Amino acid sequence: MKQKKKRRNYLMLVLLGVIMVVLMALGHFTAVPTRFLVVLETIDGIWIGALALWCYANGRADGSEWWQDDEASGWRGDW
Repeated sequence: MKQKKKRRNYLMLVLLGVIMVVLMALGHFTAVPTRFLVVLETIDGIWIGALALWCYANGRADGSEWWQDDEASGWRGDW
């Protein structure tokens, strides 16, 4: 059994959160149309949610999962 490695995949989440705050500040201090910023904020929010879900789903991965097969022999079923 492989040893579980402690992985930190949260850097991208932090960067996307910073982008969201910068977009809000940009909309407040400049004359960028609000509807344009709402679209960008929505896309950024969906992106943050998907990345957070990915980080949570892979939090306990240790590298021995079936989809990480080096041989890539195809079907993994027992039929």
